[in-house]
Amino acid sequence: MSNNQTKDKLWQSPWMLVLLFFTIFLVWHGYWWWADHVQMWRLIGKENNLSNLGDWFNALSALFAGWAFVALIYTIILQRTELRQTREEFRLQREELTIQSATFSQQTFENTFFQMLTSLREIAHSARYDNYSGNAAFQEIYGRFTRVAEVTQPPFDRYKLFVSSCFDSNADTLAPFFRMLYMIFRLIHDNHSINKQKQKFYANVVRAQLTKHQLILLFFYCQSIEDGHIKTYDGEKRADNHPDITNYVREYNTLKYLTKADSKLIEEGKLNSFKK
Repeated sequence: MSNNQTKDKLWQSPWMLVLLFFTIFLVWHGYWWWADHVQMWRLIGKENNLSNLGDWFNALSALFAGWAFVALIYTIILQRTELRQTREEFRLQREELTIQSATFSQQTFENTFFQMLTSLREIAHSARYDNYSGNAAFQEIYGRFTRVAEVTQPPFDRYKLFVSSCFDSNADTLAPFFRMLYMIFRLIHDNHSINKQKQKFYANVVRAQLTKHQLILLFFYCQSIEDGHIKTYDGEKRADNHPDITNYVREYNTLKYLTKADSKLIEEGKLNSFKK
């Protein structure tokens, strides 16, 4: 218990009021005794001062005036104490509302995050390429890219080839997948109620959902954007434009575990530019 709470409890005690009243009574009684045993002997026998004997009864009025003054001071102290307690209650309520608001924001974010993560899995599951579906479709899309690269006479721009032979012909499958991935990363990035460490945690959860071939395709998608082979949002969203996810891929180190050994078409130097 704090010192203020101890003092408040002491002043709120009815015994404090009784003690103050008793103190005033003792002062009054002492004054009356002094008047009765000292001053009155000086007055008795003096005719001109006999009328002043009644003035001593004014002490009774002084007693009640003293009690009224004590009651006034006690009331002020109680009001001050109640005001302090009210302020403390308001402070605690504000802290509780702040905690509740933060909890609500966190719950809202997580609900949205996991719903979007579910949508990402559903998009991946519904992917189609020839007779393949789901994750196998992404693997076959990448396989077609590698087969086209093998029969293309060097030198050639592998990222331009990725767009012409892989991305454009499979935009109905790849574009929604990368767009949803972009929206999830943006949701994480724009949520200022969580710190950077938690943002990375949620980004790692997203990365854990991606297969090796999805990560490879993501790398070629990002590098194709940087080389200008894929149009991205530039103020106005258009049907033929795609979200620029490159900054988020770098910020959250999404390609951290992707290596040149995963694909012979990967240029290690450009892959490292997406890693921290």
